[in-house]
Amino acid sequence: MRVTYHDGAIAELREAVAFYNERSAGLGFAFLDDVRTVLAEVSVHPGMGVAVRPAVRRALLSRFPYSILYHSSEARILVLAVMHHRRKPGYWVNRI
Repeated sequence: MRVTYHDGAIAELREAVAFYNERSAGLGFAFLDDVRTVLAEVSVHPGMGVAVRPAVRRALLSRFPYSILYHSSEARILVLAVMHHRRKPGYWVNRI
């Protein structure tokens, strides 16, 4: 299944990778690998995430305090947000 990103999710992903790479060399790339692993699982099992809104699910990263918020259809997974757990809940709702 094809994975696409909302522009806001792309910006969040880039910011998180840069933040972690500044903290420790290569840590941002480990973050990116965690995101890719979760999205690979979601691509195979789109219903695996917890429903947080109608048609929106949340999948947790295993190593970092982030969630992937996504909408799935027959043809694709749309990543709506790459959300840090301390961020205000629901800030991404206008992306639906």
